[in-house]
Amino acid sequence: MAAQRPHPWEIYLGLRGGKTIKRLPWLTTLSVDAPLVALAWQEAYAVLWGTPIGWHHRGLLFASVWLGYAADRWLDGWGPARQKSHRHDFYRVHRWGIFGFWCAVLGAAMALAFLCLQSFELWRGWCLAASVLVYTGYAQTQSRRPHYKTIKACGIAVLIQASACLFSTPWHFIQVLHVPLLAGPIPLFALNCLMIENWEQCARSGADPSPETGLMMLSGAGVVLALLHFLPALAEGAEFVALSSLASLMLLWGLHAKRDRVDLGPRRTLADFCLLTPFIAILAA
Repeated sequence: MAAQRPHPWEIYLGLRGGKTIKRLPWLTTLSVDAPLVALAWQEAYAVLWGTPIGWHHRGLLFASVWLGYAADRWLDGWGPARQKSHRHDFYRVHRWGIFGFWCAVLGAAMALAFLCLQSFELWRGWCLAASVLVYTGYAQTQSRRPHYKTIKACGIAVLIQASACLFSTPWHFIQVLHVPLLAGPIPLFALNCLMIENWEQCARSGADPSPETGLMMLSGAGVVLALLHFLPALAEGAEFVALSSLASLMLLWGLHAKRDRVDLGPRRTLADFCLLTPFIAILAA
């Protein structure tokens, strides 16, 4: 049987073995993609609320999310091959070099925070750091619990969203009415984590995606449609958040539909790229 001829866009992106797509997983391996997602949604909420965001806010957000992800993967790699993936292998092989770099980033971030942040921003940061510690403790000790993966995905989603809103949201102005606006992207982030977990599980077992994946997609669609309907009434300019959520969901759907055309490593990184839609909307504005 003749080999299937690649589509032109596949050739352009390198989806058939090109260098571009092979390099994408390094963004995940180095834990860079999640901080970029947090930055994108921080910008979305800063635009919504008209909050001035300085370079130090962006730098601290990126560093904080990276520290959390890197620490979790560093701990995942501890012990005799607890996790088997390229990113976990990387953290095992370079364990102490990464530890030294992690400590340097932590020290720089704390110095920057004490020098540049106001007292109420520092207080928010400490509360978020405590939440990250609680999540990390759960993720590292409760992996055999029922529904662990779902709880973990929801925990990651809440922490990413909390990070995005940390500096961008004027909390003194927020009312109960605004909670759906702030919590809206959380199911989208959780869907991203659960989809990736499902892909990795299918790759290990050789099975097809579980029916739960389709259910997750439908649930995500329902949440986003609700956002499109209700958010514009909650705050002026909320359409920006709703439309960014819809665009991310459509991209995730498309990536899942074409998953057989992209290897697991690049696909995982592209799934996180699907959440960067606020950047696109800001640049297009």
